[in-house]
Amino acid sequence: MKRKVYIFNGASRAAAYGIGTYIKQLTDCLRNTDIEFEVVYLHSQNSGNEVAITEESGYKQLSIPSVTSTVERSAQYYQRNIAYLLKEFIPDDKNTQYIFHLNMVLNELDNKILKWDVRYIKDCSLEKGLDGLAHYVISRCSTKPNRQLPDTYIQDLITAYQTNAPDGTSKDKIIADLTAILHQDS
Repeated sequence: MKRKVYIFNGASRAAAYGIGTYIKQLTDCLRNTDIEFEVVYLHSQNSGNEVAITEESGYKQLSIPSVTSTVERSAQYYQRNIAYLLKEFIPDDKNTQYIFHLNMVLNELDNKILKWDVRYIKDCSLEKGLDGLAHYVISRCSTKPNRQLPDTYIQDLITAYQTNAPDGTSKDKIIADLTAILHQDS
């Protein structure tokens, strides 16, 4: 089965620096494989008011312009319309595995997670509680360059997990993994 990766990027300061460098390295690596890929550039300021497809150093770039609107839910409408647009540009091939690399979605998720005050969460479930948050933080922050969450948040999560999670080996391992994240610099 053939694979095709769609790498999403957006107009932001991070797109020009950290994320932009990461995407350049990713595209450089993918060029040396048999995996097809395209970069989808959201909120593009380089394509005027129209969707543009350009050839960029051996891969296609789909640039989707930003839309200015005063409508309260314009961000939701933009995201929904992106889905409709992509359906037009992505072929429906049963012999292709499509992979969507949504780097900016993780940053948005980080921001949403930071709004949760873990000190007041008593639920320890994987779906809606401390266990799910702990697993996300461990997977997201296990390497220093990816770490977007502050030490104070991780420390509060450790304290809440120690207080509320039932005793057991998984509790000890999760606390150890979270503590290791805090000591990456040491």
